[in-house]
Amino acid sequence: MVTNLSVHIDGDTATDQAYWQTIATRDCKSVVAGSGHYEDTLKREDGKWKFATRQIFDDLPPKMTSAAGTPAPKP
Repeated sequence: MVTNLSVHIDGDTATDQAYWQTIATRDCKSVVAGSGHYEDTLKREDGKWKFATRQIFDDLPPKMTSAAGTPAPKP
């Protein structure tokens, strides 16, 4: 799911940002399996917008587990 897209256009270049979430089903329950945001730079070439760069940020920190597979204590 991608939400809250914002775009700033300056001539033939633009920047945008959007938030994303990956929803999964685990044990018959919906859970957020991942979330983050994109930051893009776009360029207009021959009247078409094309991605120049894309950065993908993972905003949901991974869950740490011990070697035995049980949750590790929080620092």
